[in-house]
Amino acid sequence: MPSFKRVIPLTDASIAHGGRVLAQFIGPIAMVFSRRAAHDVHDERAYFELLAAHLADPDERAQFFRKVKQRSV
Repeated sequence: MPSFKRVIPLTDASIAHGGRVLAQFIGPIAMVFSRRAAHDVHDERAYFELLAAHLADPDERAQFFRKVKQRSV
């Protein structure tokens, strides 16, 4: 039986958060990547996956995902 994951729509807040977290790893260019990624997807998971693709190091990707999940809602 397939498992269904809840789709969370992409919001301005999640775009800003993802850009800020990515900037901790790659600097200010992260905001450019963030805006581009936001145009290509419609949900948070896909958006964060696109941002994480800019991190070559698997440990940094794991840190990135931990940090994006820590956001206070």
